[in-house]
Amino acid sequence: MKTNKFITIFTTLSVFFILWGSISRVQAQKKSNGSHLVLFFGTPSYWKKSSEQLIKLYPQLIQGGKYLTIPFIEVPKTPKKEYIYIYAKFYFKGKKAFSNQKYAKARKLLSQAGDQFFKLAQKSGFSYKLRRRISLSYLYLGAAQLFDALIDEANISFRKAYMVYPGYPLPSSAYKGEATKKAFERAMVYPGKSGGVYSLQVKSPVTGQVFINGHFVGVTPITVEGIQKGVHALTWARLGYKPSFQMIKTGDSKKTVVEIKPKKADNYATLSTKIEETGKFLRQNKNDVPPFLPELTKKVRNNDILVFRSSVNDAEISWYDKDIGSWKKRVRKQNIIPGNLSDKTVANLFKPTPVYDMDKIVEAQLRCYSSRDCSRGDCIAGKCVVSSPIYKKWWFWTAIGVGAAALGAGTYFLFQVQNRPVFEFSSP
Repeated sequence: MKTNKFITIFTTLSVFFILWGSISRVQAQKKSNGSHLVLFFGTPSYWKKSSEQLIKLYPQLIQGGKYLTIPFIEVPKTPKKEYIYIYAKFYFKGKKAFSNQKYAKARKLLSQAGDQFFKLAQKSGFSYKLRRRISLSYLYLGAAQLFDALIDEANISFRKAYMVYPGYPLPSSAYKGEATKKAFERAMVYPGKSGGVYSLQVKSPVTGQVFINGHFVGVTPITVEGIQKGVHALTWARLGYKPSFQMIKTGDSKKTVVEIKPKKADNYATLSTKIEETGKFLRQNKNDVPPFLPELTKKVRNNDILVFRSSVNDAEISWYDKDIGSWKKRVRKQNIIPGNLSDKTVANLFKPTPVYDMDKIVEAQLRCYSSRDCSRGDCIAGKCVVSSPIYKKWWFWTAIGVGAAALGAGTYFLFQVQNRPVFEFSSP
């Protein structure tokens, strides 16, 4: 009888944990990894200008407390045995102590949980499961420190939480009060807007994206001004490389210098090939979406990808939306200053109606720089031409060419300047 009772209890608990695990996995899949993933295409010298344009877009992109996605792909697996040990010994007990308002005990356990989860991630790789648990450990820890009036310690915990997972939702059980939420917001204010007087310089032999306390601030090499005295979370990342996470103390001198030593990820070769193919695809196709972008949204759990591409003769800011399966907006410009995107390009990214819609306007009226600017037809004398008029025949242009050569290089250059294309926007 006792055996049957034991089997019943065991079976019930097993079913409960299986269901709980399934629900947790479903909920995990719903949590987006930041608001937008940003990709830079072009030589590293052009990245800096593109990142400055991105920062101008930041207030419009980042709404409702959202953060940009750290550009790296999580490892698929978490060491099960070590994870369960840390969860049971530190995290579960710490969260329970927090619920019982035993904040001193909760601080000790949750601090160990966050540190142990982080060490495990450094050893085995940053999986979604570990990133989520690291963030939650420090968010609960920060709340416990606030309730014990340990403001500086709480600020550090908040920043650690968003170092590995920017924008992870605050646990409602720990952030019920407005005072706690406001304290968190003050700790996570965008660098340079906090009234600080210190600067942080970040260098790396490989250009990469830099985040401070979860906020994107630019690409290396970079010097960020207006940093408050204290401990800040620094993240460096680039697709194809392992992310670098570290806590940096400022205030000992006016400028703190950090040197990042990037390490290639295991999937470096594959990612590099796909990124190179994507850049070529973007240059050659006006409306189609590179196959790598839909694939990437799944790997990084993000619905929106912003592409910043700069070269010696053209540039673009394009917005891929997974929900609609196509470009939400594509803004391209030919004949640019190398590596530069005009402020006008940035401003028009959010206009509901593009200046030029390649699917609707009459292409014969569209000015162009080369045939790749025409989704149909060819570029003839600065205009997209769909049909084949007489002046498109080879013999016509041969005859014209003989006479045109006499005009000289100066006249030819003037002709090209006068026929430079205006901004071109496509919204498939």
